[in-house]
Amino acid sequence: MQTASASSPAVLSMPPEPWQQGFDAGMCCPGEPCPFPVASVEAWAWSSGFIEGKSGRAWCDTRSPI
Repeated sequence: MQTASASSPAVLSMPPEPWQQGFDAGMCCPGEPCPFPVASVEAWAWSSGFIEGKSGRAWCDTRSPI
């Protein structure tokens, strides 16, 4: 197993499809559970998208109507 050092930091890549699924769930379905296995890269991406989606929904809910 290779570890990161100060000269070569670890680079993580987030898959876009699970992120988008999480974002969509966060925007419309706040109680929806993550469909991916715990501690998987897909679950990490889904959770990240879910948080972003929830914040977007909160912004939409609180802005004043035009």
